[in-house]
Amino acid sequence: MDDIAREALEEMTGDSLDTYPVGRAPCAHHVVEGDNKSKVFFYMSEYLAGEVEDGREFMWLTKEEMKEVISPEVYSSINRAL
Repeated sequence: MDDIAREALEEMTGDSLDTYPVGRAPCAHHVVEGDNKSKVFFYMSEYLAGEVEDGREFMWLTKEEMKEVISPEVYSSINRAL
């Protein structure tokens, strides 16, 4: 699964962002309620250098800013990992 997380990060940011994965296991998960209960796994990476490619939307957020941007349910799932 960590390979998929790295691929997803590169797909979202482009290949010019240099990061280092913190471990091979997810740091948190969130259960998505609905007809098909599913889990979303979160992986932590350290930013080393580089830039997100032009035209891609992103935000650098503090822990407190994240609380305002993402849903309370997801925030409660990842809070301890931040």
